[in-house]
Amino acid sequence: MILNKLIKNSSFALLGIIVWSCGPDQVGPNLKGASDDFDKNVDFHFYQDDNEDPNMKFNLHETSYFGTNTFNEEVSWTVTVTGYGSGSEAKISGLSDKLSQDNAEWLYGRSSNVYFFQRNEYVKCELKIVGLDTTYVVDSLKFQGEYRWTNKTINGVRHFVVDEFDSDDPIPTQGLSATSPDQVDNDVVIAVTDANKVEGSNSLAMSGEDVNSNGWIGSRNHDRLLELAACTDLSKMPIDSTTSPDDLYFNIFIYGDSDYPGTTVELKIYENEDFDSLPYVDDLRNYALDELNTLNSAQKAISDAWLYDIIVNWDGWKMVSVPYSAFRATNNPLTGGNGNRIKEPGRISGIEASLLSFPTAGLEVKTYIDFLTFTQGGRPQFKLQ
Repeated sequence: MILNKLIKNSSFALLGIIVWSCGPDQVGPNLKGASDDFDKNVDFHFYQDDNEDPNMKFNLHETSYFGTNTFNEEVSWTVTVTGYGSGSEAKISGLSDKLSQDNAEWLYGRSSNVYFFQRNEYVKCELKIVGLDTTYVVDSLKFQGEYRWTNKTINGVRHFVVDEFDSDDPIPTQGLSATSPDQVDNDVVIAVTDANKVEGSNSLAMSGEDVNSNGWIGSRNHDRLLELAACTDLSKMPIDSTTSPDDLYFNIFIYGDSDYPGTTVELKIYENEDFDSLPYVDDLRNYALDELNTLNSAQKAISDAWLYDIIVNWDGWKMVSVPYSAFRATNNPLTGGNGNRIKEPGRISGIEASLLSFPTAGLEVKTYIDFLTFTQGGRPQFKLQ
C-alpha cells in the first residue's frame, strides 16, 4: 500500500512516523517561493511505466517520474527519495507549476550520495516547496529491483560490472572468485560481509597485520585471469579493442578508516600477450572460453600486468575512478612484467584487487571494497548530477 501524507510544523512524533519541524525555506536568487495565496492542496505521486506502482522496478524500467496536479503558481521545489536501510538519497529539483515526466524524471534509480538504493528496501519520497511549511510524502514504496549496469551506455559511457562482492563464490565470469592471503601475516581476512556496504547486500572486507613486512596482505582475483576475455560473441566483448587507455576507467568504492593509516588498495590488470599462439583478439576470446585454460606462467612471462595503488587516506565510502593510462607496469617478469609495455585494452583478461600496507610496511591495515566496475568513454554515470 502506498501511503500519502502531509507533514506540517509539529513538535510531536507518532509511533512509526517521524514528524519534524521544517519552517519556510530562505528564498535565494535562483529560487521562487510560494506566496500566501498558494493552494496547498497538492496531489503528489510516483509513477513508473506511466502507472502509480508501490514497487520501484528499475530492473524492468529505466525511467520513473514524480507527478502532481497543476499548482496555482510557479514555485521552486525539491523531491527527496530516502532509502530506509541503505542510507541512499536522491534529490531532484525544479521550478514549475506542476511536476511531470518533463521536469521530475528519475532515471535508473540513481542516488545523489555515495550509497546505492538496495533491493527490497522501503523508501520514502518527499516533496518540499520553497516557502511552505508543508511536506508532501509518498511513503512505503518498495525498491524492488535495481538497475543493471552491465553493457549499458549512458551519456556515451559504456558500463561493465566486474564484481558486486555479494558472494565469496561468484560465478567465475561474474566476479573475482580466487582468494590469496599472505600465510605469514596475522588475522588476514579477505571475505564478503554485510557489516558495511555501499551497493548490493555485501562488500568485501580486507584486513590483516603485515607481520613479515613485505607490504602485501592478500588478494582477490579472477580465478583463471581470463574471465574478462571469455565471451561467446566477439562483438560483445566487455572491452572494445579500439578503446583508448585514456577513455577506459576502472572504478571501485573503497571504505576508509583513519584508525588504520597505511591502508592501500592495489588494482592489477592482466593482459594476455601470447601473440604467437593467440595473435588476434578473437583467438584470445576462444581460448578464454575453454574453462580448462588459464593465463599460465609461460604467458605471464611474455605479457604485461598493470598496477595502480590507491592510498586510502579518507574516512567513509568513496568512489575512485582511475584511467587505464594512469596504471604503471609491474616489474616482476614472472607475474606479468615482461610484455611489450604497451597498454592494449583489447588484450585485458583479468583483474586482481590486493590489500597492502603501503607506503609503510609492517602495519595493521583494514578496509572494505565494493562494486568494482570499468567504463569506456568516461567516468561512470552511477549518480545524479
